[in-house]
Amino acid sequence: MLVNLLKFRIVGLLDIEFPSWLKVRTGVNVLRAGKGISPHRVLHMLQTINPPYEIKQVAPFDTLPQYTTYEHQKRRIIPGKKTVAIAIYSTQPSLVEELANIDQSLYATDWVEVGRRRDLSQWMSFVELSESGRWSEIAATLAEILDTVKEHTQPEIATLRQHLRSRHPTDRIKEDLAAELKQQLKVLQPFVAKELQTKFDTCLHIVGRAHRFQQAHQLVYSRLPLFLLVTIKGKKVSLGRTQKNDELSFLVEKWEQKEKETPTDATTILSKEALNTLHLHFPFWFDQKGKFQARKKTAAKRILSDQGLPFTKQLETILACSSALHKAIYGCNPLFLLDLHALECAEKEQNLLFSTLRRFFSAEQQCLMVLPNSSSELHGTPQKGRITNTENISY
Repeated sequence: MLVNLLKFRIVGLLDIEFPSWLKVRTGVNVLRAGKGISPHRVLHMLQTINPPYEIKQVAPFDTLPQYTTYEHQKRRIIPGKKTVAIAIYSTQPSLVEELANIDQSLYATDWVEVGRRRDLSQWMSFVELSESGRWSEIAATLAEILDTVKEHTQPEIATLRQHLRSRHPTDRIKEDLAAELKQQLKVLQPFVAKELQTKFDTCLHIVGRAHRFQQAHQLVYSRLPLFLLVTIKGKKVSLGRTQKNDELSFLVEKWEQKEKETPTDATTILSKEALNTLHLHFPFWFDQKGKFQARKKTAAKRILSDQGLPFTKQLETILACSSALHKAIYGCNPLFLLDLHALECAEKEQNLLFSTLRRFFSAEQQCLMVLPNSSSELHGTPQKGRITNTENISY
């Protein structure tokens, strides 16, 4: 994986009184919740960071309260200013190399923070890196250059002089200001004295920093793994919140789009073991030449509808299936969210389930799981209003 989830925080659920950071390690992480909190809602909120659905169509925050109480005063929540979920990822050296090709300062990239606001907008920041310049970084150089071009009266140069008089040293050079300065510096460039050219180039570089970091954001977004939600109700396994396997259909559609551009060899999608043991239940098949073919979209929704298939085999199949598709599309493993709170099975079957999970999730994969309601007491209960997580399944 080019990025690994290190920790996350859910700050948009009012029933969580103490929204602390929760660490996520490789393997299976068990999410536990105190009295009054539905831990599967935490999974749903976390998934909005990078979901396998069109977020505007799902509208995941519509049921959240519109008001909050602070010091006995009721205040309306402004969606564009209220973050619901935050995730922090670590970056691998290969991704850092790509980022550094955009801006050398990104060689220092360690953590990347990604958030989702109530208005469904996303934000990203490179932790401890300045993503835009400040006016103080260019003011002295601009003043020096403008002193040498006093006879020129172009409107852009006049505006630069006005900026020197009105801007504060701490003003950030980004968005509209960065675009405006870029155009003004372009007009100024022919009049810059040769001995000031190096300083002028440094100014241009500082003004362009915010744009380069936006490019870096887009690169990281393209490398983030999806959060895939696996739900078990009773003994029925599905990929997504409902039993229609909508997220599986989403992956199939994405794969079909990618396949039109770059056809994929079946042997690069699944291991030989998976081909031999699981592919009969997949929503895709292999022709006589070994070509990877997707079934009709309706087949993806009907997948695993055979009630005779043991639910542990259903789970193993859907994990392998969605992992294979995700790797084919995005080149990395997905992040799995397992919602087992409505699972109904005997203790022996639960033990078999956890053995399946331990076997499936390798050192390179990550999973966050909510236990069946009947198992919560086996792990202890956090204090009211708190959620915690632990690394391993202790069965």
